[in-house]
Amino acid sequence: MRLLIDAGNSRLKWALSSGSQLQQGGSIDIAEIAQGGLESLFNGLGVLPGGVWVANVAGQEMRRSLLAAAPGLPASAWHFQTSQARCMGLINGYRQPELLGVDRWLAMLAAFTRVAGAVCVMDAGTACTLDAVGSDGCHLGGVIVPGAGMMQASLRSDTRDIDLHARLSRGDDTGLFARSTAGAIASGSIHALAALAERGVNELARICGDAPTLVLSGGDGDLLARHCQVDCIVVPELVLEGLNLIAENQL
Repeated sequence: MRLLIDAGNSRLKWALSSGSQLQQGGSIDIAEIAQGGLESLFNGLGVLPGGVWVANVAGQEMRRSLLAAAPGLPASAWHFQTSQARCMGLINGYRQPELLGVDRWLAMLAAFTRVAGAVCVMDAGTACTLDAVGSDGCHLGGVIVPGAGMMQASLRSDTRDIDLHARLSRGDDTGLFARSTAGAIASGSIHALAALAERGVNELARICGDAPTLVLSGGDGDLLARHCQVDCIVVPELVLEGLNLIAENQL
């Protein structure tokens, strides 16, 4: 049994696997880490895993917390992943491949393996990333923008009247043109990300001549899928899938 861990900015997601499919899994809010959340995770497994594969974008403190939570695991059992120049047919497009966020790298690896063709990958979490991969496996690059929650928080914190009006109004609008300030803030952030995803699909199609698949992941993946005007699939645990592919390839 192997343990897969995706340590992000807001949540740590995990899953167990003993083959090509993910099995039991769950998530821990980052705020719970300091309250023994990681120790509870390992204790809840019953037995220590044979190996732990980790995608960590939450810094060195998270790495130290993970290692401390399972002192019974030898150092050889831990596999902290970094972005590679190439892997399993995927070619990193960064000039310095190791500086590409490992979560983006693993999400692309999982999506490209699923689709076996041109793909746009949007991971909509605290930050939102969009990456393009051609049908030949070449990563063309990507963009990073604030996620929907971060956009909304920025508007509320940096503008007085908008925040006041948002607190006094209801935000239950569902269309692009909202009729309340709270609704306008929510609608604006989601439709901005949906438009970015659509632009990415169209641009990749123009570059490579293929009709790419849009793969959405992250906490707002389902919400974005309801607003995108291009066909898409939602894979909530895309980074964990990528970790599992790496683990299977290394064993």
